[in-house]
Amino acid sequence: MDEETFEIELTKAGVLAGRKLFNHVTEDDLYRFGYSSEEIDALSELCLELKDKVEYIEMMEG
Repeated sequence: MDEETFEIELTKAGVLAGRKLFNHVTEDDLYRFGYSSEEIDALSELCLELKDKVEYIEMMEG
C-alpha cells in the first residue's frame, strides 16, 4: 500500500504552538499517552516539518 501524503496550512500561531508542544513532550510522554512506535515515528515527521516552518518564519522576520 502506498503512503498518502497531505498538505495542511497553519497560521503562524499554529506553527509556533505546535513547535512549543513538541519541545515539551517527550517520547516517554507519548508512550504514556498511548502512542505506538509507528505513531511516534509519524509524529516526528510532523515535528520536523514544524521545525522547518519555524526556521522559515524566523528567517523572514529576522
